Amino acid sequence: MPTVTILADHKGYARPRVSGDEYFVDATIDLNPHLATGVEITASSLGLATITAVHITGVEKFDTFLPQVLLNASDGSYESSSSFKLVATDLDGSNLTASDADDIGMVRIRAYGNL
Repeated sequence: MPTVTILADHKGYARPRVSGDEYFVDATIDLNPHLATGVEITASSLGLATITAVHITGVEKFDTFLPQVLLNASDGSYESSSSFKLVATDLDGSNLTASDADDIGMVRIRAYGNL
């Protein structure tokens, strides 16, 4: 299971915050160990009940791996309404999915959803 750390805002609060009708949370996710099939991140690890959108806002090893949010090919949905998967492409020239042994490092995300 990856380590998820919710980041504090400018007031020092480390929990979801409201944005219109949804809440959002900024977090870092340590993708070590990485799984070739993707690492599942649950809404509950982010303090949310559901997830409606996820943005990758930063990566640690940008010159080695390209992390991406995995989507369902048929309808563009996430893993479920309460989780999403992160996968990483190895930028070694093969453009293959990173293997289980690869250290992907940290990924910073912003997730939107409901409590």
